[in-house]
Amino acid sequence: MFGYGDRVSYDTEALRNIYPQKSLWRRWNSLSRFQKNLISLTMVGVFVCVFIFVSMDKSSGLPGVNMANRLPDWRDQNILDLSYPNASNKFLGPLGPPVVGFNKDESVKRGDIRPLSREEEEEQIRVGEIPQKKEDQVVSKPKKLIFSGPKNEKQEAVVSAFRHAWKGYSEYAWGHDHLKPVSRTYNDWFTLKLTMIDSLDTIYIMGLNEEFDKAKAHLQSEFRLDINKDVNVFETTIRVMGGLLSAYHLSGDEFFSGKSIRPWE
Repeated sequence: MFGYGDRVSYDTEALRNIYPQKSLWRRWNSLSRFQKNLISLTMVGVFVCVFIFVSMDKSSGLPGVNMANRLPDWRDQNILDLSYPNASNKFLGPLGPPVVGFNKDESVKRGDIRPLSREEEEEQIRVGEIPQKKEDQVVSKPKKLIFSGPKNEKQEAVVSAFRHAWKGYSEYAWGHDHLKPVSRTYNDWFTLKLTMIDSLDTIYIMGLNEEFDKAKAHLQSEFRLDINKDVNVFETTIRVMGGLLSAYHLSGDEFFSGKSIRPWE
C-alpha cells in the first residue's frame, strides 16, 4: 500500500504488456459517424478515379470509347454522299447544309446544282415542297367567336366564383397589376395592368360581355407601354402579349392586335 505523498515509479514495458495498443478495428469503432463517412467517401472517390483512369482508352482520351468502333461522321464524304438526289434529304446541298431550292432533275450531278427557275419554284410551292415566302402570305383576320355563357350548374359555379374575384379587383385594384384581397389594396409590379389583360380571354369565353367591354374601354384610354421601368420578359410575354393576342383571336377586335404587335405606338 502507498500512502499519500509517496512517489511511485511505473514500469513502462510492464504497462504495455498489461494494456496492449488498440487494434485497427477498435480504432475505427472509436471514430465518430462523421469521421467514418468522410473516410468512406474519400476512399470511394479515389477508387472511382483509379477505375476511370485505368479504363481510359489511350487512343481516344475518353473512358470506354474505342475509336475503331466509333459512329461514322456525316461530314465524311466517303461514307455518305450528300449530293442530291442520293442524299436522304432532298434539300441538302453538296456539302451538307440544308439549302432550299435545288433542281429535282435526276440527271443533276454533284457540283452541278443550279437554283430553281421562277416557274419551278412556283410549282414546288404549289405542291407544298417549298414553304411560301412570308411576304407572299395573306394573313386573314380571325373570325369573331360568340360564347353564350354557362350552360350547366358547374359552369355557373365557375362563372360565379370569377365574378366574385373580378368584383374585388374592380372595386379595390381597378387598372392596377394585382389585387391584395386582405388589405383591400393593390400592387403594381410592372404597371402594365397585368390582371386585367391576363383575364380578357377568360372574360370573353365566359360570355361576360359587359365586363369585357368595360376592360377594353379602360385599356383604350389608359394602357401605355412607354413607361421607363424594368420588367420581367417572361411574365410580360405570357401575360401582356399573350393576353392581348388571345383577346384578338377570340373577339377579332383590331385594337388588341395593334397593341400587341406594335407596342411602341
